[in-house]
This record gives sequence, structure tokens and C-alpha cells, in this order.
Amino acid sequence: MFPLICTVIKLPPEGKFSTVAEAVIAILSSEWPLSLKCIHYRVTKKYSMPVSFQAAYKAVNKLREEGILIKDESLYLLSPQWLDSLHKFSSETKRIYEAGASESQQNFLPPEPAIPKDNLLAQRCS
Repeated sequence: MFPLICTVIKLPPEGKFSTVAEAVIAILSSEWPLSLKCIHYRVTKKYSMPVSFQAAYKAVNKLREEGILIKDESLYLLSPQWLDSLHKFSSETKRIYEAGASESQQNFLPPEPAIPKDNLLAQRCS
């Protein structure tokens, strides 16, 4: 139905990011296009993340490779295609959740194999 989204989507508390990539996405969601120098400056100053320029460069390039960012000359912005796929994914997920668990199991979960009761606990703990 939807392509697999490889980047984990988390909504951290305001201004608290665990990765440089999360901070880059947050920055470019409110201000764009930006140069790599500006992105690095905002990551280090606005979010107080002590990262090198090289770390910011690596995060931006990884996001580009994943199709999350696009580069226009020397400026970066969020990919409209990625934003569209994110919107479609969240809208469809919300629709399914509102419809109830039975439909979500039909659309997303493969049927579970029958597990003998004596193996159930062992499988849950392994």
C-alpha cells in the first residue's frame, strides 16, 4: 500500500532531539531553503547540540540519500514528495485506527501462525 518509511518518525518534546537528523528536519520544517552552514549553525545554537560541521554534513547527506531532503544549488529543503508520502501514511493510519482494529489487522498484519500453548511463553520471552 505504502512504501516502507526507513526513517523512524518520532515527535520529540519541543527542542529535544536525539539525533542531528531529527534537528535538521525540525529546522527545515520551519525555515527553508538553508545552506549547510546555516543548518549547522542552527543545530548548534538553537538546539545546543555540540556537533561538528562534518556531523551536520553527514546527517544532511544521509537525509538526501533517503529522499527526505533535496538540494537546490547549495541550499537544502524538505522533499515535497517525502512530505506527501508522510501525509498519506499518517492520514491512512489515522483512518484505519478510527475504523477499528479488525480492519487494521486485515491491512497491515499477516495472519499469526497457531502456536501450541506450551510454546507460547517461551516464544514471548525469546
